[in-house]
Amino acid sequence: MSSTIDYFSILWSILVCLYFMCALLFFLFRQKTEKEENQRRRMMFLVSFLFLFLGLSRLFDLLSYLNNMDTTLWAINQLFLISALIVIIFSFEKRITSSSKYILTVALFATEVLYLVFRQLRLMNETDQALNTLSSTFQLILAITMVVAGLSILILYLKIFAQATGQIKTKSLFIIIGILFLILSFGIYLFESLGVNRDLVLLGSFGCSIISIPFLVLGYK
Repeated sequence: MSSTIDYFSILWSILVCLYFMCALLFFLFRQKTEKEENQRRRMMFLVSFLFLFLGLSRLFDLLSYLNNMDTTLWAINQLFLISALIVIIFSFEKRITSSSKYILTVALFATEVLYLVFRQLRLMNETDQALNTLSSTFQLILAITMVVAGLSILILYLKIFAQATGQIKTKSLFIIIGILFLILSFGIYLFESLGVNRDLVLLGSFGCSIISIPFLVLGYK
């Protein structure tokens, strides 16, 4: 167990530092962007918050693991993760599409809150089968909602990639690859429930996260 914690701590510490560095990088990009370029400045600010929340999510995930899977720290990790998604999805729904009417934003927030509530109730009374079922159900609904939200953004950039030319086309491709690997970095945890060794799952998550970072930076820069 100690060896698992050791390498987990090292990998997640590296990841947290990289996310925080990217958050600072995009904040500096925003400061250097001409004030007249309002849309680009908003995008830089948005991406800065994305990396900041991802870094905080991974940080509290690590702290939870080091404190014997402390449920409060784990819940904070989840809140920062969902906050990162909500920031992106809300901006996506507000500025790019009006047809969804913030359904994805509300669904992400509602399913996350319900999942955390029923998970905490289950931990307080592990023998209650109904609470176990509700917790598992909302965990599945949350996972599905996160995937749908991520795929919605992917589809948008696929459309941009298909229609654009030159630098915009290249940046769209970078963003598509970056978002895909970012989704995989969290989606890969599903394999643990299928019996895949936890060490392999953690390494896979770390690898996907590392791959996503340069593509996201190049795509949004």
